[in-house]
Amino acid sequence: MRKPAFGLLACALALSAFGLGQGSLRASAATEPDPDAAYCPYGSVQGTATYTPPMTSSVLTRAETITVQAQCVGAGDEGGSYDINLGGTTTGDCGGATGSGTVSGSSPEGAMSGTYTYARSAVHYYIAGTYTAAGESHQLHLWLDIVPVADPNQVCFYSVASLIGHGAMIDGLSGDGSDTVDFVAQSVALSPPMPFVGGSGSYAFSTTSCEMVSVPDVGSCHLNSNGVYTDIVCGTGTMSGTAFLTGPDGGESMSYTITMVDGSGQLQGTMAADDGNAIVTGTVDMAVTGSQAPSACVTQFELVGHLTITP
Repeated sequence: MRKPAFGLLACALALSAFGLGQGSLRASAATEPDPDAAYCPYGSVQGTATYTPPMTSSVLTRAETITVQAQCVGAGDEGGSYDINLGGTTTGDCGGATGSGTVSGSSPEGAMSGTYTYARSAVHYYIAGTYTAAGESHQLHLWLDIVPVADPNQVCFYSVASLIGHGAMIDGLSGDGSDTVDFVAQSVALSPPMPFVGGSGSYAFSTTSCEMVSVPDVGSCHLNSNGVYTDIVCGTGTMSGTAFLTGPDGGESMSYTITMVDGSGQLQGTMAADDGNAIVTGTVDMAVTGSQAPSACVTQFELVGHLTITP
């Protein structure tokens, strides 16, 4: 196992419902940068995505170019201005897609060259990649939202989309033996739905996008989980459960508790690894994808998370 020295990848989605939206998620992202990385706050990453043929409700493979400019803050040489060009293909429609391609552009350390993959759920991109600059390897993470268009007739038909979001640039891979997991997950229906005040019930979710760094491997992963939620007031409470993580170097089970405040959570847990139990820590942010207002706060949710697994 392994991992980069970086534990601040807070995650943001632009859905806003019942207090679990953009404002609270942006606030949780304002974390002090790691010396070996740079964090790019929400709004400091902006750009455009271009699709050929235009994006519609038809599932197609399209050529895609994403160009963003980012202002990132870090104590090391990763802090500064970035001009990032991502060119490749995407398969899907306006409701969701996956894609991959090459990274180019400029960074505070010089020219960038690498590759990326991404998953998009509706208007939310999660992009993960690796690149070299000045002879050093780096990781790239971008969480981007498509800015809604004014004309509702164009919501699912466009050739160019404006983007805004946040990101992180990580310098190389540390040798501390830790692993990192970045994921997007979707729940099934809560049973019962989460009330606005008080109550408890069961939940289950699985990842729709997952990338794991486990030295010397970097690759896709999958996380399945179920557990029990305890609600204090909508978006604030706890989620306690178990999960099974399958990554580049095998599968392992874990138990955890997430303490949520206004839709932003801190995760603490343990993982039963082959070489002994490991400590799991991380950040998890929730966006509502289903509700039954006014009777219930949440019936389904989406999670975006960053985990660090330390032996």
